[in-house]
Amino acid sequence: MVLQMTTNYIYIPFDRQLYNDIVQFSDGRLDPVSLAEEQVLDLIERNLDNNANDWFGDRLIDFVKAHFPYRTKEFEERLKEIDADDNFCAPLIWKEVSVPSGTHVRMHYNGVHHFARVKNGHIEDADGRFSPSEWARKVANNTSRNAWRDLSFKAPLESVWVPAELLRSQAKARLQKSEV
Repeated sequence: MVLQMTTNYIYIPFDRQLYNDIVQFSDGRLDPVSLAEEQVLDLIERNLDNNANDWFGDRLIDFVKAHFPYRTKEFEERLKEIDADDNFCAPLIWKEVSVPSGTHVRMHYNGVHHFARVKNGHIEDADGRFSPSEWARKVANNTSRNAWRDLSFKAPLESVWVPAELLRSQAKARLQKSEV
């Protein structure tokens, strides 16, 4: 008779004494393996709305479907809203940086955060369509600004604002790497 395993496992380092103590002092009521697995999944679920997209990127929906099927519809709805809003419009191309349509734009000026979105290759707010430099100047009451230094971007489903300067240096690094 051949037994077939239905689950594949990996083995991670776990302090043997801690493992033994958990089993011994709980009189076997706690299984350290199940406990660790539950804690990892709980951590991820608590962060689905915050950091999970940073962790899983555009594969987040696949991970949600596999491990949190009851949240799949919620995340599919979010993606539909983003798609409906932007209809995969053209990204903002700014020197070597490409910013996807639907990305949020923020600038802090004079103690206030100002917001806009990337749409159809421009930054749009209630007042119209702008290049990054034009929008930074508009926010700063027509004073000269360095948009690379002043603007930050947050992609759809992301939780972190990324300074434009960092996007630019990352893009330059990728270009240099591809030229090698």
